[in-house]
Amino acid sequence: MAKNPLSSLIQRFFKKQLSPRQLKWLMRLYPPLFFQGIKVLKIHDDFRGALIKVSKNLLNTNLQGSIFGGTLACAADPWYGVLFWQILKRHNIHAQVWVRVAELDFIKAATSSLYTQCIIPEEDVQQALQCLKQGEKFKKFYTMQFKDQSDELCFEARLLLIVLPS
Repeated sequence: MAKNPLSSLIQRFFKKQLSPRQLKWLMRLYPPLFFQGIKVLKIHDDFRGALIKVSKNLLNTNLQGSIFGGTLACAADPWYGVLFWQILKRHNIHAQVWVRVAELDFIKAATSSLYTQCIIPEEDVQQALQCLKQGEKFKKFYTMQFKDQSDELCFEARLLLIVLPS
């Protein structure tokens, strides 16, 4: 079976370290995020944080006029894993990083664009490095809060990130 050309391109990109700017543009153009209106606005220079916007648009609006819950779940999923992965690459550590559990709380209808950020504290990076050097897995819950332009909380995702040694 032929490989998906886009998948091959993305895999090639992720085999090397990316700059924050390269990662930002790769994630902006990644089709599952692009067509859902999910846009990374900024990635910190040390990859320990990102600012994300979920734009309400024709493709992600439900019959009630709010953003689909699936779009919000998609907006929460990749960031901690991708950022951790890039941090570990800078420490020459190859690991599998993914979200194992996602607890989603739809608090208020998202009738306008939403903003969120993810931050990885330096202590978490050091703890993950220590676990991986000992051949152990690192697990940690992170919470992302999605707020509208009025700074009202609309959606919250609690994500269990797991980092496994390769």
